[in-house]
Amino acid sequence: MILSLPATARANVADVTPQVGHTPAAPATIAARAVRDALALRGAPYVYGGGSPAGFDCSGFTSYVYGQLGIALAHSSYDQWTSGPRVPRADLRPGDLVFFEGLGHVGIYIGGGKFVHAPHTGTVVSVDRLSGSWYGAEYDGAVRPHGSQALLSVIRREARMAKWRSHSTRRQNSARVSRAGSRMS
Repeated sequence: MILSLPATARANVADVTPQVGHTPAAPATIAARAVRDALALRGAPYVYGGGSPAGFDCSGFTSYVYGQLGIALAHSSYDQWTSGPRVPRADLRPGDLVFFEGLGHVGIYIGGGKFVHAPHTGTVVSVDRLSGSWYGAEYDGAVRPHGSQALLSVIRREARMAKWRSHSTRRQNSARVSRAGSRMS
C-alpha cells in the first residue's frame, strides 16, 4: 500500500540537511536591540546636553537608546559608570557601555572592536574603533547595564501582561462603580 502525503507533510531535503558553518542567530536581547537602534541614529548632531534625535551629547545618546528599551540610565557618563557590573575589555559584548577620558565620555560597544557614540561639538553620532585611535589611549573601562542581557521576548511578554492587568483593573473598577451607583439609586 502506498501512502500519499499532503504537500505540507513532505520534507524538503534542504529543510533537514544541516548547514555546515551556519551559526544560529543569537537570541534577541535588549543589548542587541540597543546596538541596532544606536546605529540607526548615526548622523544625528552632537548637541551639548542633548538627549533626543534632534541632538545628543554622549550620555544623552546612551540614556536615550537604552531608555527607549525600558532601561533608565542617568544623563551623566559618571553616573552611568555605576549602571551595571564592570566588564573586562576582553569580555566586551555588543551593548556594553564603554568609557573614556576619566569617565567623561561614553559610547555603546557594537562588536568587532568598534563603538558608536556622540563624539563632541561639531560632529555627529558615528562609529569609531576602540584601539589604534585616541579613544584606545583614553579607554577607562566598560559596564554592562543592568537588564541589558534580558531577552526582548520576555520584556515584550511582561509589557503585554502589564497592559492586560491594567485593562483588567480598569474593567473591574468600572464594574464596581456601576454596582455602587445602582445601589445608591
